[in-house]
Amino acid sequence: MLLTREKANYALILIIIFSVSIRFICIDNPIADEHAWRQTNRAMIARNFSNNGMNFLYPQVDWAGKSSGYAQTEFPIYPYAVALLYKLFGVNEYLGRLISIFFFTITLLFIYKLTRKLWNQEIALLASFSFSILPLNLFFTRAFIPEPMLSFFTTCSIFYSIMWSEKEKNRYFLFSAVAASLALLIKLMAAVYLAIPLAYIWYRKRRLLSSKAVIFSIIVLVPNILWYLHSYWTYKWSGITIFGSEGSGTWRFADIHILIDPRFYLTIFEMFLNALTPLGLLLFAGGIFLRKEKPEQGYIKAWMVGMFVFIIMFARGSMKHNYYQVPLMVPASIMIGAFIYYSAGWISVFFQKTGKYERFRTAFVAVILFFFCCLVPVYVKNYYRLHSEQTLKAGMITQRIAQRDSLVAFVNDKPRWVQFTYYCERKTVHHSLSKLNKKWIKHNSDNGTAFLVMSFEKKENNSKNFLKVSPIGKFLAAKYLISYQDTKIIIFKL
Repeated sequence: MLLTREKANYALILIIIFSVSIRFICIDNPIADEHAWRQTNRAMIARNFSNNGMNFLYPQVDWAGKSSGYAQTEFPIYPYAVALLYKLFGVNEYLGRLISIFFFTITLLFIYKLTRKLWNQEIALLASFSFSILPLNLFFTRAFIPEPMLSFFTTCSIFYSIMWSEKEKNRYFLFSAVAASLALLIKLMAAVYLAIPLAYIWYRKRRLLSSKAVIFSIIVLVPNILWYLHSYWTYKWSGITIFGSEGSGTWRFADIHILIDPRFYLTIFEMFLNALTPLGLLLFAGGIFLRKEKPEQGYIKAWMVGMFVFIIMFARGSMKHNYYQVPLMVPASIMIGAFIYYSAGWISVFFQKTGKYERFRTAFVAVILFFFCCLVPVYVKNYYRLHSEQTLKAGMITQRIAQRDSLVAFVNDKPRWVQFTYYCERKTVHHSLSKLNKKWIKHNSDNGTAFLVMSFEKKENNSKNFLKVSPIGKFLAAKYLISYQDTKIIIFKL
């Protein structure tokens, strides 16, 4: 199984070609699949950058009524990069997915370089291949979200910190600091799982409390302080945020109730099972308990510790949003690759006397990878399933009916107003079906809302019953003209 450098490079090229190719599957699908609300939010911001002047400091959303839509967001480097491509090639959603695939590819190259440095090129190839096929990674590294970019900057920062710890070249120091700063700008919560491995690297270098560490911290923190202050003040005067309830996002954090609830641990286990497959989860668990052959391999273990601390600290967010685990796929892939390599060696020992040691070792690895690949489609297919087709249809119909400057009210029985807003390409306000009342309808009608769009996504709800049985339905039918109606959608002209 030992490869020459030339053969390893050829194998890496084949892995890249294969992994990029499978990410082109369904690349032109509408954004109505897993976590479509997050994807359409970023796609909306990218489209508004392209259409409204490319003002990087003020990302805009369309679901805040007649307002400017300037929103408190993370550093919008990802939607801005997509908008630049929109300027060149027109607004096409696959361009955002191509950027995600690009950052996946260079992350894979860094995984190979990092793993080869800490172990060997065989484990590096196994880690790279594992990274390319893990179900969670396969979907989200071609989705319209900034997490692939986040994974790249996280990996880049750790890699160059290790390089700096060995060679003390200033360029490695700067690359690591800038990458860490960009990772935190994309997702401030990344500070948890990035700080632990970086601190461990600096601790082993005996530079954790040095002046160099202070400079590193300044490079990382100053841009983040400036951006998040700016973002906060944008929220204070616009009142719009994508971060959670009233801009705080505190619902993501753990508390004692969730940490003692067995359902939390069961949910996380199921999430890992779907992210890695049962075989991948078993290999990952085995990799965690591998003994270190050299101290530097402990950097990956520290990275894993950082990720587990992150999951516990942001317990509620981790339960609800599986894309939180996308950056975890990097160290997980390395652990999987290492365990496949060593377990092949352990089992092949029984064949050492027959002279077929290397042949059996190669066959064992091939069998493991074969079964791994067979399991991936079973677990990845649910990520591609379209969840918001009804909302997408309502948005497209509204786009045809409503004039470009119309304000649209959207009411539905599931929280999919972001997806609707993106596909109708109009400014919107929204309300839940269960809380819909005459006062809200009259208020919007009096304030210039042109259309009220209702979408019934739950099986038990439909437009005919709503108009016949519901008092609000009867009120709307008596007072306003119906511009469009089918079994699941009604559009009233207010």
